[in-house]
Amino acid sequence: MILAISRAERYSPNSIDKDAAILHSLCKELKHYGYDVDSTDEISLGANDNRRVYISMARTDQALDLLDHATRRGAIVMNDPHAVVLCKNRRLLMKTLANAGLNTPAAVPAPAAAAAAAAPASVAALTAPTSPRTITVTSPPPARPRPKLPPTARPRPKLPPAIG
Repeated sequence: MILAISRAERYSPNSIDKDAAILHSLCKELKHYGYDVDSTDEISLGANDNRRVYISMARTDQALDLLDHATRRGAIVMNDPHAVVLCKNRRLLMKTLANAGLNTPAAVPAPAAAAAAAAPASVAALTAPTSPRTITVTSPPPARPRPKLPPTARPRPKLPPAIG
């Protein structure tokens, strides 16, 4: 059985419904392929849970510790707890990326960030020639529609045999 773990609301103040919809959609798709999926929130995650596969949106230290323990006992954790910890600590993330030889963007100085936050939001305001330098905002090309496969043509995702 797969356990899907939702994020605590305090970590999604403006995206509670979006986060729930993402996890619900994923669980629905896995069930469509015949997997047994259960769900819980990260606050209710128990230390005695011994599943082999977890899908996690967790951010609390307690939940990340439990998921780290699960990885050490051989469980598969999608959204690895170590990666989540890195994302919670920007300085550690940048150091890790630099140590791996990956280029990272330069930090934006605080005054420039404040000026960007106070900038006009409309496209017309951004493209208006108010200074010698004009910023042009263009839209990305439209996404191509994905072909819909009949249910029988959908390949089942490959997971370890113990959970399939």
